[in-house]
Amino acid sequence: GGGMYLYNSNPDMTNITISNNTAVDGGGIYLRSESNPTMNNVIISNNTTDNDGGGMYLTSSSPIMTDVTISNNTVIEVGGGMYLFNSNPDMTDMTISNNTTSNRGGGMYLDKSSPVMTDMTISNNTAAFNAGGMYLYNSNPTMKIITIIANTAALNGGGMYLDSSNPSMAGITISNNTAQGFNGGGVGGGIFLIKESNPTMNNVIISNNTTDN
Repeated sequence: GGGMYLYNSNPDMTNITISNNTAVDGGGIYLRSESNPTMNNVIISNNTTDNDGGGMYLTSSSPIMTDVTISNNTVIEVGGGMYLFNSNPDMTDMTISNNTTSNRGGGMYLDKSSPVMTDMTISNNTAAFNAGGMYLYNSNPTMKIITIIANTAALNGGGMYLDSSNPSMAGITISNNTAQGFNGGGVGGGIFLIKESNPTMNNVIISNNTTDN
């Protein structure tokens, strides 16, 4: 936790900016062991980590997050904007944009996590492997009114990559994302599903996504 490290703590965080920090995990903020802060009008930007969670790293924590922007964070491993492990935050009116990973999950990486996500934009994130926007592994988020736009994966799953995951998706737009593929072999410009991933989709628009395959 370059900017903040919370262990079993529940602060009220309003009108906070966490920026230009560096850590091994959780460049901006690291939440651990039932840390469930209430976060309103928070900006987490320009943080860097060598491992996971450029902006935020959550493990066994479920914050309530409203009007939070996570942008321009950089990570070597997974979760350029956010890394969630065994965590179920309530996320409303959020923007996750312009984050970068040298591995998977440019915007978000979910591992055994099922957040409730409402009214969010996940845009212009980049992954040097899979999942420009979101990578879901064994995770079942509830997603409502989400725009996943203009994200880029160097391999597969420009917008989303689902691995053994069953999200509930309603009112979702997945557009203008790109799966480049090494040497032109990318698949799933909008969404890539593998290993019995069975999302429930209602009123979902998947449009204008591209692959180089």
